[in-house]
Amino acid sequence: MLTAEDRRILKQSWEKVANIQEEIGCEALTRLFAVYPTSKTYFPHFDLSPGSAHIRSHGKKVIKALEDALNNADHLHESMAELSNLHAYNLRVDPVNFQFLARCIQVVLATHLRGDFNAQVYVAWDKFLCCVIEVLAEKGLVATRLASPSQFEAPLPTPSEAGGGSIAASATATPKKPCPLALPLRAEEG
Repeated sequence: MLTAEDRRILKQSWEKVANIQEEIGCEALTRLFAVYPTSKTYFPHFDLSPGSAHIRSHGKKVIKALEDALNNADHLHESMAELSNLHAYNLRVDPVNFQFLARCIQVVLATHLRGDFNAQVYVAWDKFLCCVIEVLAEKGLVATRLASPSQFEAPLPTPSEAGGGSIAASATATPKKPCPLALPLRAEEG
């Protein structure tokens, strides 16, 4: 939960970068693609070279969404519902990518704010971005689970269950039963 002090810090730090927000979006995406190259898979039609028109355009959208979230921090679920649905159901973005992007945004903010990006500013941004990630990821987790239920099946059996004592035997064994903790994905599966 964001405190009044967190909100003040967020607003103050955001105002300090007001004239370069588009650049921050571009740099954050460039960093995302460099540090987490698997995130490139969601942009097959983009020119992913640093500073390209595609990255600048999408970076601008990211920053606009972040600014909207800042302005509607009390109603994130409502204000980000459309964006959450888009990324979960249409684009099918793995929710971990939101965490990656949040890290990149923090690094870019730190490089631009320099000494003004102290521990209090970091904590406020971290709390806020965690709230944004939670909203964006909650539908994505459901969509990911529905799209690929096999990832929620039982782990490999222990070596004794696999019929041999070697690690190699357990690594190649096929699970024999579903995980007892796995919940039905849909009502008709239960």
